[in-house]
Amino acid sequence: MRARLTSLLVLLALPLAPLSPEATPPPYEPYRPEEFPTWAHTIRRFEIISLGIFPFALLFTNLGYSLYRYATHDWDPRYAPAPFTQPGGEPLSDEEHLRIYLIAGGISLAAAFIDALIVARRRSSRPAAPAPTPAPQASHPLLPLRPAPLHAAPSPFATYPASGEAHD
Repeated sequence: MRARLTSLLVLLALPLAPLSPEATPPPYEPYRPEEFPTWAHTIRRFEIISLGIFPFALLFTNLGYSLYRYATHDWDPRYAPAPFTQPGGEPLSDEEHLRIYLIAGGISLAAAFIDALIVARRRSSRPAAPAPTPAPQASHPLLPLRPAPLHAAPSPFATYPASGEAHD
């Protein structure tokens, strides 16, 4: 038994050990915007928005459905919404749970679709970007070889002679 456990641990730890000691991962390079086509960005944004909205849509759909159910049963305490449910309360059926999930999913997909339409309209109304111009070649260094002379600024605490008096 002990030999089996040891061999299992060795087999599980084997992928963690590097295959060669001098193998190093390539340096990290962030993705550039031109690496992916516009449709891939659009689908990714749609996915992020729909999955991000789903928990909030589910929360508000569940609350709204619970309040609706409570009102349609003549405000019977057995059908009170989730925070006010009593021990002998009527739980939601599987069909009601499915209905709540489908409504929340539809809301999140609708919100993502509306966002996709807004983004597509903005992209179509935006003028096409001009071709990038090459950077001008600097004929002089960007930093001066010697610092420029500093001119003394007048002090805010200096006293100035009254009109008609001579300067020293």
